[in-house]
Amino acid sequence: MESQPITQTSHEPIVVESTQELIMEPTQPFEERFLSEVANYDRGCTPVESSLCLRALVRSHTLRFVDMQHNPERFFLAHRLLATRLLGGFGIRFTVQFNLFAGSILGLGCSTQVAALDAIQARGELGCFGLTEVDAGVMSGLIVDTTARWQDGGFVIHTPHPGAAKNWISQGLVADWAVVIARLLLDGKDLGPHPFLLRMRRAGVLVAGSEPTANPDHKHSDQAVPISRTKSLNPESLAPEPHDPKS
Repeated sequence: MESQPITQTSHEPIVVESTQELIMEPTQPFEERFLSEVANYDRGCTPVESSLCLRALVRSHTLRFVDMQHNPERFFLAHRLLATRLLGGFGIRFTVQFNLFAGSILGLGCSTQVAALDAIQARGELGCFGLTEVDAGVMSGLIVDTTARWQDGGFVIHTPHPGAAKNWISQGLVADWAVVIARLLLDGKDLGPHPFLLRMRRAGVLVAGSEPTANPDHKHSDQAVPISRTKSLNPESLAPEPHDPKS
């Protein structure tokens, strides 16, 4: 799986594309525009069909990823509006995308990574958030065995045993990106859990090392178990500014 800590330390830099023409402020009231984007959503649709609906909403720029920071009133209004219509599975998918995935980059990423959110949104790409592990159970976040090591100029994300596999990862089966929490091991020291930005798919095709599988207990839902093995993933860590982890 191609991964990068949330700072520009990967071999392949994130390309930021201009999307200015896509984010001009429309004159139609926000409430009308937002509800029109989800008006035809079918609660009985499949997880893939649900993800396509979210991709369309993302590409519309009706709500921008950066609104959490730059327009919080609109950001929270979107949540209230959605709660009146689609509080079920799509609501979970929506909050994973805008709050956990984009919110982690916005709050923890460097300026280059935050700027890249515009390009990710313009392409309608989806993300997921990998914290919970199989062995953690209700102790989610308190037990993190997935590791990240600095090796040959890049990070390697490793699941050392089956119980360290990320579990209950909503949107994991269709996501193009993932923010994954892993323990940073450096120079024999355990520096604790850190967030890493991983590329899971490129143009819809899984990248090497990305192996999401359906949760066997919920075959009809979009709950995945992304497992990273010992492969160089070019991860990018999420941190306020680019840094050399050896410094």
